[in-house]
Amino acid sequence: MGRVSSVVAGLKRTKPRNAAAEEAIRKLIGYLSANRDRVAYDSCREQGIPRGSGGIESANKFIHHSRLKRSGA
Repeated sequence: MGRVSSVVAGLKRTKPRNAAAEEAIRKLIGYLSANRDRVAYDSCREQGIPRGSGGIESANKFIHHSRLKRSGA
């Protein structure tokens, strides 16, 4: 969680080029601040917990193709 604080501090020091960039940075700071416990990727890696949705998406595609695209299904 210490790294989230470092990232937020870096984002606050960033000088946006335009209003859209400023808004995007503001939203990102808000998201990271509100979800500090959800972006603890280091602890996920240590525990062997997947951080992405690729496995679920792959399983969903497999089930869809093998069960729902059968003839007569």
